Amino acid sequence: MNELIMEVPHLGSIMELKEFFVQYQNPILNLKIGIDKYGWITQQLRHYKYFSLNKKEKAIVIQLIQFATNYSREYCLLLIAEQRKGNLKHKIYQRQNIRRIYTHADIALLSETDVLHKRLNAEATKMILIAESKVHVEYENIAKVSTSHLNNLRKRTEYKCMYLNGTKANVVMIGDTRKPITNGMPGAIRVDSVHQRDVYYVNFVDEITQWEIVICVEAINEKCLAPLLELALKLFPFTVFNFHSDRGSEFINAVIAKVLNQLLINQTKSRSRHCNDNALVETKNTIIRKEMGYMHIEKSAAEEINNYLLNYYMDYLDYHRPCRFQTGEKVSKKGRKYAVHDETKTPFNKLVELEYQLRLQCFGQTYLQIGITLEDMYLKSEEKTPNDYAREMRKAKNELVTKLNQKFSGRTLVPDDFTDNIQLV
Repeated sequence: MNELIMEVPHLGSIMELKEFFVQYQNPILNLKIGIDKYGWITQQLRHYKYFSLNKKEKAIVIQLIQFATNYSREYCLLLIAEQRKGNLKHKIYQRQNIRRIYTHADIALLSETDVLHKRLNAEATKMILIAESKVHVEYENIAKVSTSHLNNLRKRTEYKCMYLNGTKANVVMIGDTRKPITNGMPGAIRVDSVHQRDVYYVNFVDEITQWEIVICVEAINEKCLAPLLELALKLFPFTVFNFHSDRGSEFINAVIAKVLNQLLINQTKSRSRHCNDNALVETKNTIIRKEMGYMHIEKSAAEEINNYLLNYYMDYLDYHRPCRFQTGEKVSKKGRKYAVHDETKTPFNKLVELEYQLRLQCFGQTYLQIGITLEDMYLKSEEKTPNDYAREMRKAKNELVTKLNQKFSGRTLVPDDFTDNIQLV
């Protein structure tokens, strides 16, 4: 489409105007019509003698007005009807009552009330203003405001200047809001919770080795989580020095902070608008879903499920299930960075690699906790092959399903919901 700058007299007749629109299909007209569009429309209607034209010729004039003024066709017809009556002119708006009913001082009182009560709904705020007006004289005017107009007052500029950060979340002084710093050492774990109706799984994943600990609790609160938290942290073969989670209240509370302080573990939490801060454990949550399913389980079954996780499933994840590890980054043609995962090994093998590197660099140093040796871990990993251990784990899981079916006779667990229930040979 061509943009044309032209004077109106260049289109002297209806025929010239018709040929112009045939030559330029849907043009962008930039006619010099001045500020008074209504006066220009009146001039064009008189110039082309609009009211004496036939229907097709009138459509061409309407098309000209529509393109030149950017008005809709319906509004152009409305203006032409006003011109027929002789009333096409700008109406000067005159305010009937120039006095403002609610002054700057009234809005200041409204803002103060919203700050004190953290901005309740309009009806509740009006009740507070009425109660204040019975004691304080300065509230008498603002207390007369209607609930609908009260929200209009909240949109005024003076109100927004007074009521700053009204919806800002309260700052919780627990944990550091930052991405954890690992320095290439195992011990910086990521934590997240996975719900399954009445039971909850808490997933702990080390960032460097991807060593994973999973526990099951009846409810995601301090009373149920705190006793098992210390147990889960001690199950890691290396010393845990950082505990990172999202900003959920199940982890950001005084009870969890006290447990971590006793264990000398630093607590960090994800930053706002940084969804990748806890991405590692979020991807590991799908492993739990794949194993445990989505069906409803009674909360009283949490103890049996937790025994299965501690005795079978965690050893399978850490000693027999390979994971992909990041080896570097590559940059696309558009400059976007992508992580490269070219290394595949179990978390135990990754820990052994890091342990040998540390011993070569610093003789006598170790990542392992006191009482844990690589020799014992080697014996545990080589005791059974991955398939043999998986068969034993599946057998234990099928026994767990049978036990839960007997315990909850009112509802039967089916293989598609909770377990694959394979036939073992």
